[in-house]
Amino acid sequence: MNIAITDLGSNTVRLSIYEVKGNKFRLLMSKKEMASLAGYVENATMSIDGLRVASDVLENFKNIVEHFNITDFKVFATASLRNIKNSDACLEFIKQKTGITIDLLSGEEEALLDFKGALLNQDVKDGLLVDIGGGSTELVLFDQKKSLMALSLPFGSLSLYREFVSNIIAKEKELDDTRKYVKRSLPAISFGDDQFKTIIGVGGSIRAMRKLILKSEKKESIETITYRQIDDVYKDLTRHSDDKFKLILKTIPERIHTILPGMTTLLTIMDFYHIKALKVSNFGVREGYVYSRFIERDKA
Repeated sequence: MNIAITDLGSNTVRLSIYEVKGNKFRLLMSKKEMASLAGYVENATMSIDGLRVASDVLENFKNIVEHFNITDFKVFATASLRNIKNSDACLEFIKQKTGITIDLLSGEEEALLDFKGALLNQDVKDGLLVDIGGGSTELVLFDQKKSLMALSLPFGSLSLYREFVSNIIAKEKELDDTRKYVKRSLPAISFGDDQFKTIIGVGGSIRAMRKLILKSEKKESIETITYRQIDDVYKDLTRHSDDKFKLILKTIPERIHTILPGMTTLLTIMDFYHIKALKVSNFGVREGYVYSRFIERDKA
């Protein structure tokens, strides 16, 4: 069967259509809109303009899904609607405008779905998973492929940009303030004998960083990214290297303003937990959602 999901995020809204056969699924089509919904939030309240943007994107995606005669269509939201005061009113507005009932994930649910999705294509038994989204950052500590801790922190690359950055490109002082804020927010985690040297990274921000490193180093693919590789590109960007910013515009132009807050967040996390390397998973919350809401549902 073919199914469709939409991930209504703080930065991007993505439609994904999958073919599901038994326990397996494969992506047939993906379409992304940079809605930047976090930009429509003031005093922890989503504006009517933001709701209209979200509704227009969802209406367009709904039409695409109907064109393909797919009836199994779900929409879920994360920090975009979770970390605001008027969540219930927003959900009702969108339902009235589009006919779509949104599945609003809690922070813990999002973190666990990230974890479930990532482990579908990563053979890792223990470690720390990190997802830096537009409006939240998820952390999952796991051992023997079982979650020990799953939490969501109320900041991401876009919300940090809006909070600390005054222009398109962050200044050194603004990034330093960002770093201090992120560090204060991180929970103390015991890694026993300090065995976790590598983390699993999921989500658009981290995949964008990988693209930037691949282009910078003129490589086709890379399995593990070291702290030093990330830091080298980061330092070039904070020196306002023209070559590196041209690289951003060629590679990830839609993230020109959020890439530095995102990289600051990742490097701060790696520093704080003494992590030396990062494995990037192409699977995350969307794949975890497909497995949880469709495949496991049909098994029950």
